[in-house]
Parts: sequence; C-alpha cells; structure tokens
Amino acid sequence: MKRSVDYRRHKDKEILTNLYVEQNLSVREIAKVFGCGTTTVFYWLRKHDIPMRAWNLGDHLRGKTLTEEQKKNISECNKKRFANKEDHPFYQRHHSEESKKKISESMKEHYRKKQNG
Repeated sequence: MKRSVDYRRHKDKEILTNLYVEQNLSVREIAKVFGCGTTTVFYWLRKHDIPMRAWNLGDHLRGKTLTEEQKKNISECNKKRFANKEDHPFYQRHHSEESKKKISESMKEHYRKKQNG
C-alpha cells in the first residue's frame, strides 16, 4: 500500500531547519505537515541539534510584532483576570532568598546573551 504522505521527510535536517527556523513554524504545525506526533518532531529537532525556541513564548506570537491594540487587549484581559489580587496565584507568597538569587543570575545571563547577539 502506497502512502500519500512521505512520513520519512520529518527526519531530514534541511527540511526541519527550513520549517522550524526559517519559516518559524511551531512543532505542532510541523507535526501536522508530516502527519506525525509532536514528540517525533521534538525528537528529530534534538537529534539534528536544531536550536529550540523558548517555551515561554507562544508559537502564535513568535516572530510577530503586536499592535498597540493587541497589547491593550492583552493588558485588559490580565486586569480582568486578576481584578481581585487574591486571585493571583502568587498572592501572599514570596520567593526565598535562594530563589531570588537564582532569578537574578538567570536574568543577568539572559541579558548578557541578548546583548552579545
């Protein structure tokens, strides 16, 4: 039986680099293109040493500039979401001194890397 999709293409480093790095597609979008799972795509990205993007950035926003209206909408949503400060998950909680130090060092490293390109 002949497959309509070539499932082996997700193993090709050049194709993955093109889709993930150059076209800025998410892992989920790449998995849909190849008809495979996201775990498979992650596996081959790591196997080929293709640099992974930060997890805290939404794939739908990566590489895009938000308009002032979009920024305002996000801000308004967050204000509504935490209108009552007691609803915030970190309300009346504090970082330990050790955590504060780790956060500070991490941020310094982040900005160093950002400045060095």
